[in-house]
Amino acid sequence: MRDPIVHRESTKILANAYSPTSLLAYEPAHRREKPIDLGAWMSYYTFDVIGQLSFSKMFGFLEKGCDVDRIIETIDIILTYASQCAVNGWLVGNTSLRKGRRRARSLDIESRGDMLTKWYALNQNGSQWMTTKHLVAHLSANVYGGSDTTSIALRSIFYYLGKNKDKMRKLVEEIDGAAAAGNLSQPVSFKEANMHLPYLNAVIKEGMRIHPSAGLIYERYVPSGGDTICGKYIPGGTVVGINPWVTQYDPEVFPDPESFIPERWLDSTEEQLKRMEQSFFNFSAGSRTCLGRHIAMIEMSKMIPELLRRFELILTYPDREWETRNVWLVKQKGVIYNITKRS
Repeated sequence: MRDPIVHRESTKILANAYSPTSLLAYEPAHRREKPIDLGAWMSYYTFDVIGQLSFSKMFGFLEKGCDVDRIIETIDIILTYASQCAVNGWLVGNTSLRKGRRRARSLDIESRGDMLTKWYALNQNGSQWMTTKHLVAHLSANVYGGSDTTSIALRSIFYYLGKNKDKMRKLVEEIDGAAAAGNLSQPVSFKEANMHLPYLNAVIKEGMRIHPSAGLIYERYVPSGGDTICGKYIPGGTVVGINPWVTQYDPEVFPDPESFIPERWLDSTEEQLKRMEQSFFNFSAGSRTCLGRHIAMIEMSKMIPELLRRFELILTYPDREWETRNVWLVKQKGVIYNITKRS
């Protein structure tokens, strides 16, 4: 939404559904002999979580173990198109997502306090900021914007943990220690992860820093009349932006930026940490900060320790590099793991 007034009012009306309080209301919700594509299962997990939060019903990715209705494949095609042509509006007409919307409408909207229920109530009350068009757009954005981004972060975290066995061991020891001390329930709660797993939080932050989900600039439009940025006048209407792959690889802010070093988020001085936070752009910043950031953090903070306390994870091909493709989102392939149930 380019218009700042429309964006501000829309954000106000959406924010409650994305608040930690609203999201945490949903919280109370074996051995493999062959390698598995852990990256694919990260996508299945994040898509199903978004389905539950948005429509009180998972799409069925985890249950079926596949790309349901080719939704992931379709979004990949859309991203390829949109990153070239910057016409994201085409998404609303996509057949697979129309099917998803029909399925959403058929649910009992009174059954749970999901986002569809909350926003549909506003729609029925005549809100100008939640027309049927807005409702469809926001729910669609949840699916295509809130699933891949988090699965990209999860793939990054597990890839770099697998490549850095000392970091993996340190994280597992922290989780085991917290569990032995009685500080973790089963499943782990978001509050427990925040309070008792500081290294986990550093690992999550570093995973998102070293491989940001978005690989193109976050576009902004210079207001009419122009503006001066860093001493240079920019005419009104000019597209400007910041790329997180630039800010998060600045060696003056992040020494040795190409190395996976979770400790930097724990051992830095207060001044250094402030500079790092200012340069951390994974969720954008300012008035356009991602509303769904709390969803992502809750998903990762709960799933990672639960997986690592139950299973031993070892990269199947530790010397093999993954494949990445930048189509606005920088998606990865090749996070293949051998997974064994821990005793």
